[in-house]
Amino acid sequence: VDTQAPDSMSTDLEIDAITEDNIINAAEAGGDVAVTGTVTGTFKEGDVVTLTINGVQTTGTVAADGRFSIDVVGSDLAADADTVVDASIVATDPAGNTGTITTTYKYGVDTQAPDSMSTDLEIDAITEDNIINAAEAGGDVAVTGTVTGTFK
Repeated sequence: VDTQAPDSMSTDLEIDAITEDNIINAAEAGGDVAVTGTVTGTFKEGDVVTLTINGVQTTGTVAADGRFSIDVVGSDLAADADTVVDASIVATDPAGNTGTITTTYKYGVDTQAPDSMSTDLEIDAITEDNIINAAEAGGDVAVTGTVTGTFK
């Protein structure tokens, strides 16, 4: 008789990067974000994964291949003080025993757009004397400069 429930030795729960760069930006905070991950080891299709973000619980189920995808509110990710996804799964073994496995995943938040305090734009002199004369006005004039600070 199998009475041993799944545990962290038999089942692993992993969360993928929350976004491509693992940082919630202003656009992502304004919509839903799919939190994805994988369960390996002892589990069954349909086992429930629970994510807790900013005190809000959201659930989803595990597919047969162990993958899950749960849409969460981006503003909850941005507002979560510890910027940690707390995740758990109630995993079921073939005998029907259930056990809870937990994990956490840290991410970042940057919803502040660059501004004049974080980014500087300097335009070089347009011409040698910084005045466009008739000859220069009839042709192409290169405008160059430098951007420093926060930009992409």
